[in-house]
Amino acid sequence: MIFRPEVSIHNTSEVLELVNAGSWRGHFAHKNIAGPAMIVLMLYFLYLADSSEMTLAKIFHWGLALLSLHFLYYTNNKTSIALVAVMFLLSALIQRTKLLGAQMVIALAPALLMAFLTVGSVLFLPVGRMAEALLPDPTFTNRTEIWRFALARLGERPFLGYRFEAFWATSDLRSSYQETWAAAAGHAHNGFLNLAMTTGIIGMLLTVWWLVLNPLRDFNRSQKTANDPDLALLYLRIWLFMLLYAHLESPFFVGRGNVWFSLLGAVLGLRLHARLKQTSDLQTSKTPAQSYRPQLAGSCAEPTAAS
Repeated sequence: MIFRPEVSIHNTSEVLELVNAGSWRGHFAHKNIAGPAMIVLMLYFLYLADSSEMTLAKIFHWGLALLSLHFLYYTNNKTSIALVAVMFLLSALIQRTKLLGAQMVIALAPALLMAFLTVGSVLFLPVGRMAEALLPDPTFTNRTEIWRFALARLGERPFLGYRFEAFWATSDLRSSYQETWAAAAGHAHNGFLNLAMTTGIIGMLLTVWWLVLNPLRDFNRSQKTANDPDLALLYLRIWLFMLLYAHLESPFFVGRGNVWFSLLGAVLGLRLHARLKQTSDLQTSKTPAQSYRPQLAGSCAEPTAAS
């Protein structure tokens, strides 16, 4: 940011997106990737601060978390900035609740509300009018036109979709749909809609089961174990942020995506945290890497060398 601002800050040479000029992106390709990446970094630093025993280490990691938050502000990634406080509030409520049903309501009600106000504003005229009355930008930065275009194309192949990166990545897309600029959007700017266009509605429902419902169930199961609650909270926060973020961006199944990798790590982390037993070897002289000895939940046998 200091020594190479011409490559780490969006500038006026990017003629296709002049509105992004001045926004920080660091070594990431776009500010919309840098924004959620800074949130993930901040969450990891907060976890390290909470799990550190030395005061100096706590101060160091808190400082890095604040620097990540500072970077996030200058990315001008409005979606990520707006969701930070919501993510912290919802994760705190979920952590204090032990009933899975209540946790589902806390997590999914805001997500369904976002779906209702975003894509729902395009599908249903009364919802669109409500969004115009309630929101300062009912187009969600011109996303509504992209959603209309994507929904129209999804209507042509609703059950199987267009397969992985086989719609937005086609070379003749712009020439086939010259009546709207939305054909050049690159993706649907909604993770669930983009997923439906890739795998069809059937694939989207299966992925919702895997990425939306199962992780919360895993977190609930992990609460009934003696495993580190701070680590479970870290995974929960990342998952919860991505769940909300996916209503305005497309983070799912991006082969070269930092955001997708972070979500995948959180989902798999919650699964392992719920199914494996974390021993209390932190009190011994073992290293942190050695202190996490996986053992199948409910098993009395010690893990083998291979495990």
